[in-house]
Amino acid sequence: MVVKNDESASNRADDFQDSFIASIVHDLKNLMVPIVSRSELLMMPTLSEEKRQNLLKQLNTSCNTMMDALNKMVGICKDRANKGNYHFESFKLDFLLCEALDILEENAETKNIAIHNHVPRDLTVFADKDSILSVITNIVGNAVKFTPKGGKIDIDAEISDEEVRICIRDNGIGIDEARIADLLKNNHYYTTPGTNGESGTGLGLLLCDSQLRHNGSALEFSNLSSGGTEFAFKLPSK
Repeated sequence: MVVKNDESASNRADDFQDSFIASIVHDLKNLMVPIVSRSELLMMPTLSEEKRQNLLKQLNTSCNTMMDALNKMVGICKDRANKGNYHFESFKLDFLLCEALDILEENAETKNIAIHNHVPRDLTVFADKDSILSVITNIVGNAVKFTPKGGKIDIDAEISDEEVRICIRDNGIGIDEARIADLLKNNHYYTTPGTNGESGTGLGLLLCDSQLRHNGSALEFSNLSSGGTEFAFKLPSK
């Protein structure tokens, strides 16, 4: 499935602003709840050292989730206002994939998920490198989140004369296609726990959608008949 915009740019911007601001307030409040509660528990004088250390780890995780959400919110707002700094150039796609996989290595290893990169080393694309790195990191990160322990993720490139279709497939729990379409078309995003209880804000795909549109591309997604999900997008080959 490919989501295309059939509304005027101004109407889409107004709808986005209204729903996104309301969602920011709601989500930031939810993200603050575990931070406040754990910080209060840490002040208890009778708390054992073992429990204190566990709470500190949980607090660190909650703070990182909050920071990730804020970064994505800023990225989405910049892109929607056309204030993102885009620099289009030719680059080796494999190098960018390696950088993204380095970022996600720890999360994948924690769940014993194998990530197979099948993209040819000499494959060159023409796009904004930083935004495509963000897109790949978000899509593969989602695949890790929704793939059970011991699963796998495959990254392939379908090459034609003028473009490359980058495909990221997993053998995870699949997606609700109607919800994802609603998210990208109407900015109604959803938070769903990962297969290991991972938290998130549901903002990653909105950011991907915005960044791909600035690269003249679109996000494609579908459930695989064999189980799992495929996300894909196209870039010019040069």
